[in-house]
Amino acid sequence: METSTLFASTVIAVAVGVLVGALPFILLRVRSGSAANNESRDIERLLERIGALERCQDAAGTSIQGLAVSLAGTGARTETLVESANAIRDQLAEASKGLTELRSSAAARQDVELETPKSIRRVEAIIAGTNTRGAAGEKIIEAMFSRLPAEWQVYDFRVAGGVVEFGLRSPNNLVLPIDHKQLAVDLLDGLAASDDP
Repeated sequence: METSTLFASTVIAVAVGVLVGALPFILLRVRSGSAANNESRDIERLLERIGALERCQDAAGTSIQGLAVSLAGTGARTETLVESANAIRDQLAEASKGLTELRSSAAARQDVELETPKSIRRVEAIIAGTNTRGAAGEKIIEAMFSRLPAEWQVYDFRVAGGVVEFGLRSPNNLVLPIDHKQLAVDLLDGLAASDDP
């Protein structure tokens, strides 16, 4: 901004200097008789040109001041844009961090979901593979039944000519027989995989 003003002032000063420097040569020509009229006109034209150059210098100064004001406004807008860009960058960094945490949490949950059926199968194998599976199953069901209301619990329930040690009474008085010796993991897997709601 200051460089532009300095440059314009220098150009105008050089032009004025050239015109002023040409003045002595014009005056020398005045000494020759008939050329005095021509030289007078030349001097008037030079003075007009000097006036025009001064007006151009004033106009250039005004333009430079207008550019300076405009540039200051642009600087303020640029600063606002930089602040906005920084705020957006910070928000994106936070969002990226949150997304990374969600991905990590989802991966951990997926690992747990994959391990759960394996753990259930291991427990099933332990219970099914021992001579005491009936006793272990009975203890597990007794522990679960102890948490239920007494009116839901049914013991030694007769089904199709046989006796089942446990049953679960529903509110409509129907009884669901539960046999602690039979494992139904395959049936439960099939039910979970079916498309029937």
